[in-house]
Amino acid sequence: MHPTEEATRSQGPVELEIPEAFNEDWLAALPKDFPKCIVLSGRIARADGEPITIEQYLELPEDFPALLNEYGELEMSPASDKVHNNRRNAFYRILSFYCQQCGNPNGVGIEEEIFVSGFRSYRPDLSYFSRERLQTAIQPIGKRGQRYAVEAPDLVVEILSYSNLEKVVVGEEKKLWKQKSTSKWAPIFKELIQDKSLTKIDLHLKLYEATQVKEVWIVGEVTNVYSPKLTVYRLASGKLHKSAEFMAGELFCSPLFPNLAIDPQWIQDGVPEGFYLIRFFPQLYAIKDEHNPQLTSQAYQLIQRIQQALTLPSHPTA
Repeated sequence: MHPTEEATRSQGPVELEIPEAFNEDWLAALPKDFPKCIVLSGRIARADGEPITIEQYLELPEDFPALLNEYGELEMSPASDKVHNNRRNAFYRILSFYCQQCGNPNGVGIEEEIFVSGFRSYRPDLSYFSRERLQTAIQPIGKRGQRYAVEAPDLVVEILSYSNLEKVVVGEEKKLWKQKSTSKWAPIFKELIQDKSLTKIDLHLKLYEATQVKEVWIVGEVTNVYSPKLTVYRLASGKLHKSAEFMAGELFCSPLFPNLAIDPQWIQDGVPEGFYLIRFFPQLYAIKDEHNPQLTSQAYQLIQRIQQALTLPSHPTA
């Protein structure tokens, strides 16, 4: 059952509190036939020094709060702060409302895990698949036949947090398992293992480029992750290039979402209620609210702003 428009506006995902790192108690929660593991520096690694495989990773219980990193270890899924979650959920409600109207109600997802052959999995804050690609991108994998994305999404959205800006521990500083299986790694990881300057968001961008994500939107900035700034990266000739930057009060649009334009301020404060009277297909128009003419007027004003943004050239970066 798909959520109604009212539910889309008022409800967000349930937030679960999880610790920041694994301890020895978590080993008992691993499946009985899972390889023997140990806990090192808050990560779960195989005791024999071999990397945990994707097939083994998929045998974990669905509520096991772990991600498989590029070293074949289980990392604790990062906990998000309330501001981060509110911004992510506000963005989700906007895109979900749009997707329901264009016949693609399952197009946008929150923290959905994505597997691309030759790469580790990744779990962006938001991901989007067009209706056409969604039919082939989601496939059953693993012994239990869980359904996951096996292709890169059309869009990834990352809400910056200060944990995104931490350095990725690589090279000689990383000795949690025997690095004798690097021949099986995708080329991007052989390159990354030598780079000691990467932050986590740098790593994410490299992964999204290597797996050919069409667009990446990053909310926030390095000097202030809570800034209502949005940076757009677009894929061209196989590379992700910074395409534009938008601040609060500026509307941005994307070829992925015809007739839609978004103000980064809406991610911070929530979208104006009149937005939910707007219909995007076959063209922009608003449904009148007979009981609230002020809301209807707000919807018309938003349509005028959106129409103006759709006719303007992209806002290039300096």
